[in-house]
Amino acid sequence: FGVARAAEEEGVRIPEQMALACLKDSQLCPIFSPPLTALELPSHRLGMVAARMLFDCMEYDEASEVPQEVILQPKLKVRRSCGNTSPIY
Repeated sequence: FGVARAAEEEGVRIPEQMALACLKDSQLCPIFSPPLTALELPSHRLGMVAARMLFDCMEYDEASEVPQEVILQPKLKVRRSCGNTSPIY
């Protein structure tokens, strides 16, 4: 939001002169003008996975010694701040 404000102050038009995206989708992104492209992070799923890993460590001592890799996919919500004219998410 700060970048958008600075661009406006400098007379830079979004998305005509500069595409803009942010790393965390919020309730303000779709109502911002122009609506901001953003990543929707799987926060709820991340919390569930972290809790499960914590419970496993508490329940089984050896679970804490085994490295684990968890990949959670964010969702890209492409909106007009990148020049998109129709919703594609």
